Amino acid sequence: MKKLVLFIHRDAGESGAIFLRTIQERFTTIKIEVYQTNQELKTYLRTMVTDIFAKRFIVLFADTQDRLNRLYELVDLFQGEQLVALLPEKAKDTMDLVHKFLPRYFSFVDAPYDDVCSVLTKMINR
Repeated sequence: MKKLVLFIHRDAGESGAIFLRTIQERFTTIKIEVYQTNQELKTYLRTMVTDIFAKRFIVLFADTQDRLNRLYELVDLFQGEQLVALLPEKAKDTMDLVHKFLPRYFSFVDAPYDDVCSVLTKMINR
């Protein structure tokens, strides 16, 4: 079973809601789980995948630098995961930090989400 795991903080506002709607509209045949706090995401990531055929794809919607920094506290839990990150800005510090997550792809929260959806589609269909 394939699963799309989204982290969209509960305080992400309209941009988070738009992103969630976009994902839900584009990925109707895959199970989607949404986590809205770091603690919820941390608890989920610590669960073991028991089905050897199960695949999970994780998307981090980090709409502020503070949220990205807080997600970095969980960076060890992302090892080996198929990860996509959406970043708050194109600053050098932000770019340096996201590479430590080892994402398959990253984009920005203010960008159109077509590129993210295309990448996720390719990852899921492999």
